[in-house]
Amino acid sequence: PVYYGDGSNGDLLDAAGLSRARLLVVTQADVESAEKVLDYVRHAAPAVPVMIRTRDEQNVAQLLQRGAT
Repeated sequence: PVYYGDGSNGDLLDAAGLSRARLLVVTQADVESAEKVLDYVRHAAPAVPVMIRTRDEQNVAQLLQRGAT
């Protein structure tokens, strides 16, 4: 299934089945919003890989350090 909504809302991620996810893909262009999602997932479901799309490579190292896949 595919869910659309504010991914920085932990309730939405939980309702979508975060605890059972094999992968979470974040496509928000805003890095700060993507970091909020990543921080929540690392807290709530640390084993779930998180792939984040970025506009450029400027923030890749920072996202990887925070736990992105």
